[in-house]
This record gives sequence, structure tokens and C-alpha cells, in this order.
Amino acid sequence: MKKRRVRNLIGCLVVTGVILSGCGDNASEQRTDTLAAESVAASGETNTDDLTSVQETSDQTLSDQEASGQAAEESSAEDSDTEDMIMEIQLGYNGQTVYRMQLYDNVTAQELYRDIGETHYNLPIYHYNDFEQADVIQYYDLPTRYSYTVEDAQEVGEVKAGEVYYSDPNRIILVYRDTTLEGEYVPIGKVEIDDPEKFAQEMEDSEVLEYWECKVIPVHRLGVAFSR
Repeated sequence: MKKRRVRNLIGCLVVTGVILSGCGDNASEQRTDTLAAESVAASGETNTDDLTSVQETSDQTLSDQEASGQAAEESSAEDSDTEDMIMEIQLGYNGQTVYRMQLYDNVTAQELYRDIGETHYNLPIYHYNDFEQADVIQYYDLPTRYSYTVEDAQEVGEVKAGEVYYSDPNRIILVYRDTTLEGEYVPIGKVEIDDPEKFAQEMEDSEVLEYWECKVIPVHRLGVAFSR
């Protein structure tokens, strides 16, 4: 009788141990699953932060590049406005010699360059030999429909062949021999001259249209074809 009770007690203990062991395994698995889930969630948060950081860095880089490109374009445009203000004029018999004239970077010169545009002009010089200093300068009076801003007008005194001035109102003066000028003028450009005497001679030899009783000086922007 006692032996049977002992066997029953031992059997109960074994069953209880097995049950407890199973519960322990299930709890361990649950803890493991929970930790894995938390790890995945934490990993996902870290990746999101990393992607956000990368995106912000990329956006900032693109913004910096755009700002740099815009600044470069503005700088290039400003340089172009100054460097490209080049005119060409034809002198001599039948306009056989072409001279370049670089306009200066001031408001008056810029406005003149704007008005000339992409058109070729034959400027009529009506007073080419009937005024004082006709042997050293030539001038052209612009039509009254044009008006120009006069800034930095100055007493020029001694002037050199090839220098170009604006005289208010609406007169352009080209010096073709060294001389002196009285009064205030705006320097607007300079003709490139290798041989001053040849330049002066070709100015005097420029064609006179007898019917109109004037000389004609072709002028245009650099790159525009001459026409007569």
C-alpha cells in the first residue's frame, strides 16, 4: 500500500516537472519574440532617421549647387554686358578699313549700345569741314527722339585720337587727332588704333555722298554684317 502511494507521488512530481518545464520554454520563447520585435522596431526607427538625414543633406547640397549656379550665371551676365559692348566702324574710301570701338562701362554708353541694337547704321556726317576743329574731330547729332542719362560728365582737356565722347544733348564726338576739348563730356569709348596718322587720313578720306552733301560712317555692333 505504501509502495503504491510512493509510486503515485513520484508520477505526480514527474508530470508537474514536465508541465513546469513546458511553461518555462514558452515564457522564454515569448521573451525572445518580444525582444526580436523591439529590435526590429528600433532598427526601423534608426533607418528612418538615417534616411531623413541623407535626404536633408542631399536637399542642402542641391540648394547650394543651385545658388552657386545662379550666382555664376549672374556674374557671367554682368561680365558679358561689359565685354560684349564692342562696335565696329568703317572708314576710308568706300569704307575699306574696319576699326573696333570698345564702349566703356557707364550708363550713357550702355544706353547708346542698347539703342543701336542689332541694326546696321550709316551715320550721316553733315558737318565734316565747316566748323572749328573739323581737322581733329568729327561729330554726329543723334535724333531728338532719343534721350540719354548723363552721368560722370567731366572736363576732359587734352584728348587722344580714337577717344569717343558724349556731349549733351545727343552729340557723339570722335577724336581722330590729338587735341583739346573745352567743356564737360562723358567718355563713352575708344577706337582701337595701331597707326594714328593712317586713322586720321582715313577719316578725312571717308566717302562723301554728293547728292546728300554728307559723309557716311557705317557703324554697328560686333558680329553684325556691314551693308551699304
